[in-house]
Amino acid sequence: MNKVLRLALYTLLALVLTSVFALVLIVKFALAPSSGEWSERVRIIGPVEAELGMPTVLRLATVSWFAPWLSGHTLDTRFGPVLLGWNATSKSLVMTCAPCQWSEPELGDKPIALESFEITASRDVDLLTGTLRATPAGSQAAGGATDLRGRWNGRLTQKGLSLSFDVGSAPIAQWYQLLAPGLPELQRARISGTATIQAKFSLPERTYSVKPSLTQFSVEGLGVTSLMVSRAAACGPSAGLSEGSWVAKAALGALDPEYKDHPGYDPASLMVASEVQPGLSPASGEKPAKKRNDKAAPKAGAPAAATGAGGAVSVRQPAPPPTLDERVVRLLLPPLPNAGQQRLRELLYVAELERSPGKDGLLAGFLDMAPWGDNICGAEAAARRYFKRSANGLAPAQAVWLATLLDDPAGRVARWQSEGQIDRERARQVVQGMKDVNGGQRAALYSTLSRAKFPPP
Repeated sequence: MNKVLRLALYTLLALVLTSVFALVLIVKFALAPSSGEWSERVRIIGPVEAELGMPTVLRLATVSWFAPWLSGHTLDTRFGPVLLGWNATSKSLVMTCAPCQWSEPELGDKPIALESFEITASRDVDLLTGTLRATPAGSQAAGGATDLRGRWNGRLTQKGLSLSFDVGSAPIAQWYQLLAPGLPELQRARISGTATIQAKFSLPERTYSVKPSLTQFSVEGLGVTSLMVSRAAACGPSAGLSEGSWVAKAALGALDPEYKDHPGYDPASLMVASEVQPGLSPASGEKPAKKRNDKAAPKAGAPAAATGAGGAVSVRQPAPPPTLDERVVRLLLPPLPNAGQQRLRELLYVAELERSPGKDGLLAGFLDMAPWGDNICGAEAAARRYFKRSANGLAPAQAVWLATLLDDPAGRVARWQSEGQIDRERARQVVQGMKDVNGGQRAALYSTLSRAKFPPP
């Protein structure tokens, strides 16, 4: 009897092993990539991995005669468990991650958490379309107004997959609670306005672009005006400079020529994008052979590069120069260790500055607290230190020279002291950026500054 049981057990074990081996062979050979096809190394069973042609996998997962077999299966991913389903009416694959979370170092140590994230996918030949719905953690009404909803589409080729996402209008406050729930300012900030997001993503390059658009963005409750008043008072008496003063015109020409036309931030600065570094294979990450005179170090001022999954190197484009509003926030608050969280906090204060004190009050406040080198802050103190007169009494050329110091106060004053003369090229750039100056005034400034000799302090 025992021999019969052992024989049955061995037979069953052999059948199981044979089935597993057959399954591995079927997956490995049926889904093997063709020459030049986009492929990824995927774990099949346990430690067994195989190189699979991803276009074939995606086509199979979205075809109506096979996809229903996936329904009810759960995949364990690094974001959370993903339940697969099939909607027979719309003929679309449904993937639901619940709960779902992922970490983004730039946004701090706390992971982005969702109660659920659902994405649908249907295919018509090589065109993919679908919807997405995200329910932030802590939501009390799943499927209600708290959800973030959007649509996506993509084009599948043998070489890769290009995706476009469009997330519909949602309260900006909701995005803050999702992306930066740990910001202390969220406890007292009253945030108005809505945001939409457009994004693009390419595989296997893993390049992306994310473009938010903000509408009627406004913030109250942070007390930023009081912070400005306190900071300016520490610099001494106010210069009382108006928007039409030469110092104010020159300061805007030096730092923010479009000050009157933007909402406190450059909309282009909200965009996050990357691209594959030229000369690198996105699929393999292999670099071409170097020539003997190749340099390993990047050129100064070049965009930062980071190695992504699969070895591809993406290059993040440099941010535009800060606006005057952003400079004020950076003077008032110490920086946060995480760049993304710092940027989100900065936007809150910028939005409040635009509401109160507004453009004119913000400009006057900045001039009263800005650093001007030589351990001096405030335009009045700077004018008396460098030109022995009040800021309102400066000649136009003197005002321009004072404004040239603003982008690098300590460095430019040190250069002034070492060389004994003004930086004429920088002064010319400031004049070029000045608004509300007619042609005759601009020509007179160019002429005066070309001959000016302001003695260093």
